[in-house]
Amino acid sequence: METLALAKEIAQEALDTKAQDLKLLDLRDLVSYTDYFILATGTSDRHVKSIADRVHLKVKKKLGRLPISYEGLQSGQWVLLDYGDVVLHVFLEEQRKYYGLDAMWADAPVISLDGQGPAAKAKPAKKTAAKPKKKTEAKRPAKPAKKAAGKKSPAKKKKPK
Repeated sequence: METLALAKEIAQEALDTKAQDLKLLDLRDLVSYTDYFILATGTSDRHVKSIADRVHLKVKKKLGRLPISYEGLQSGQWVLLDYGDVVLHVFLEEQRKYYGLDAMWADAPVISLDGQGPAAKAKPAKKTAAKPKKKTEAKRPAKPAKKAAGKKSPAKKKKPK
């Protein structure tokens, strides 16, 4: 099975299990360790586990594939199923915001599940001239005043030999 077809199959199964805010990201031009990331959100820890379980069972039954590795099934806060070229991330909403994978991979094209190609090519971030930063640091403490002329500092006692 083609990698994109596998990614779409996994994404569709997650949607069928009521996953929210699903994104299928094309990472082929950005990294070498995988082709696609699927990011999805569940409404509770049970829902997150349920989405991952359903995807796992469907891919195993229909395609005979098992994940290379998986993480997070115990807690259900963030579950990862790694199929090599396709990686599914299912989060609780708070964890998805905290880890920020959407922002981290903002340059990756988003693939439409109903069409063939990217749904919307991610626009590169605008580069604007850097604004000068205001100095908010505390001023350095003043240097100690020089010793008055003629006064010597107390002599250090020498240790006996």
